[in-house]
Amino acid sequence: MSITENAGETSTLEDGGAGPSAATATPSDQQSEQTEDQQTTSKAEELEIDTETASAVTVGTLFAYPKVCRNIEQFQAWQKNRPWLVIVGETGGVKCALCAKVKRIGIHADKGQHIENAFVEGTVFGKDAKTLLKKVDKHGSCLNHVKCSEIEKMRESDRILESVQAARCRFEERHREDIEVTTKIFRTAYECIKSHMSFSEHSRLLELQSLNGVNCGNVLYSHHSCANITSHVAAEMRTEIVNHLLNSHAEFSILVDESTSVANTQSMIVYVRTHFEGALCVYFLGLLPLANASATGIESTLIDYLVSIGLTEDVLRKQFIGFCSDGASCMIGQYRGVASLLKAKFPLVKSFHCMAHRLELAVKNAVDDVNAISHFRSFVDALYKVYSMSPKNQRELSEVADSLSVELLEVQKVFDVRWVFSSFVSVKAVLRNVGALFVHFTQCSSPDSGRTGKERSKYGGLAKKLQSWLFVCEACMLKDALRCLKQLSLYLQSTDASIINAMCHIDDTRTKLLAMKTEDGRSVKKFMQCYDREGQYKNVTICRAESDASHFQSVRAQFFQGLHDNLVQRFPSTDLLANASCLERTNWPHDPLQKALYGEGEVAALCKEFGWASSVAADVVREFAIFKKTNGKQTGPNLHALIQTLAVLPISSAECERGFSQMNLYHTSERNKLIGNTVNDLLMVGINGPPLRVFNAKKYVLSWLQAGRHSALAKPTGLPKKEAVIKPSVRLFM
Repeated sequence: MSITENAGETSTLEDGGAGPSAATATPSDQQSEQTEDQQTTSKAEELEIDTETASAVTVGTLFAYPKVCRNIEQFQAWQKNRPWLVIVGETGGVKCALCAKVKRIGIHADKGQHIENAFVEGTVFGKDAKTLLKKVDKHGSCLNHVKCSEIEKMRESDRILESVQAARCRFEERHREDIEVTTKIFRTAYECIKSHMSFSEHSRLLELQSLNGVNCGNVLYSHHSCANITSHVAAEMRTEIVNHLLNSHAEFSILVDESTSVANTQSMIVYVRTHFEGALCVYFLGLLPLANASATGIESTLIDYLVSIGLTEDVLRKQFIGFCSDGASCMIGQYRGVASLLKAKFPLVKSFHCMAHRLELAVKNAVDDVNAISHFRSFVDALYKVYSMSPKNQRELSEVADSLSVELLEVQKVFDVRWVFSSFVSVKAVLRNVGALFVHFTQCSSPDSGRTGKERSKYGGLAKKLQSWLFVCEACMLKDALRCLKQLSLYLQSTDASIINAMCHIDDTRTKLLAMKTEDGRSVKKFMQCYDREGQYKNVTICRAESDASHFQSVRAQFFQGLHDNLVQRFPSTDLLANASCLERTNWPHDPLQKALYGEGEVAALCKEFGWASSVAADVVREFAIFKKTNGKQTGPNLHALIQTLAVLPISSAECERGFSQMNLYHTSERNKLIGNTVNDLLMVGINGPPLRVFNAKKYVLSWLQAGRHSALAKPTGLPKKEAVIKPSVRLFM
């Protein structure tokens, strides 16, 4: 380290003349030394320092170290922990290299901050070493010195960024043609991924573009190249997700689910939920093979994977706040489930049983308890079998629908393993197709239909069922109930669903279901009006028995009460949900006095849940009071941070189910030999990647080339590509 400001001068240590320990001068040099001593004496008198000491600390006309130090080694010891401390050779004073470089804080200055001119100009002295060191240390800890250090770091960072940007620009300019052509290859591979194509389609698409006159280069045509490009883009995307979490210190939650692939391997899919640019985002993070599907095996596999991609246990301890999965006992078991094991390691984690799955369980229990609904399910299942297994029946039904000008909807099973929405679509299809179904069943049950006696009897029974007033009423009632439940299910599956307003939506659904216990819903009301006016529904004459009305009222009351009770049982209001609900404006009391104190205890409890300091919690409570007073229009920074944290908590793992649906589109029976890592890469790009028209392929091409990979214009190696064999029969069309 240099001990003088002037880098061009030779240092004292290099000359070997360090004060009292220097060698005695020769007689021929004494005269010149006397002249130098006189100059030093004059400068020392001007600075009011001792002449003998001044001559001991100088070489020529420059000071090597402060005169109050014993020797240069003492000053170097000071500099060891204070690299910014330098000696001004001309004056013998010390100064701060950082402050001297910055000179003015300018717009970065806080109130009352200013630069110490003495440390900028190098006029800092002390009557002894202890006094001088105190001055130096006091400056080192002052706010303006810290601010200068920050400014210099920013300048250095800007210089590094500028140099990196300049180097990148030079690289792009030098390899412009390689980048342009390789970008076309990357876009083609990306389209193969997004369209769920096989890797072998990559070479066919590139050949098509070449035939159309597009320059696609010489290499990177094979299916191996497509797989390598997929792996590279997936790795870059995964790195971007992890870097965002690390650099922004954003809190995040983990969503997991397990399933078995077409290759009969058990896997766990992992998603991460966090904020990006102020919006809630859910990203696919990985598809992990499970060697052990027990709770400890799943937990260790998950933690090992998160650590391997850069989310260390220290990061998880600070930023990992939420965990969501389905209702499997190994996932949410109270004592040894995955959620319990994660809580033991990371205290901030809040675990949730997926609310969308809970809704499905509530509906299933209610349906199983009502016999009439079970009979309707059996009828729809029979319809499904009639048409899904017979192309002839499908053709005949289509012909009937065309003659009646009816647009058919496909009839699917109801109340099976799929979401409530699919059951709503199935019931809607039955009611939409009633007219066409009745005509077709009537034709099939006629003696001249060519059907067997057993088949005619079955179709006659189905036709009679469609004429039943009670059956149509029950179908309309189910449609009303499922419409209401469908809206709740779609909300719970959405990214915007949070614990703040989840219970509000659930309570609203429960109220609607309880109201439909005695009041007619939209579909039931429409059917009643048609029947009272025409005695028909969809051109089908309806037959009504005397006991149908009372029986329907009984079934309706039992069904809606069962739905309501199951929702209450499946969605208990936990402390966390109850506390978070106070931030929902629709829950606030109307009375001003009640509203003034409403929710303060709950907000304080939420702050405690996440380990916030009591002073911060007090600020949150104060900001919450203003939030209520302005009817939610003014949100303080601390309260906003709390709301953002609560929004990250996951209440549904529906994204995992969608991820498995995507996996089944990639890992098909035709591609059952794909290894787990390849499927993982395909899902990373296919799920997280943007649409092709906004895909920035150039970014990934640059990292590909900078990693030393071949560009599309590289010289081909290996054996030449085999020419396609043209059959003689094809020559007729050439």
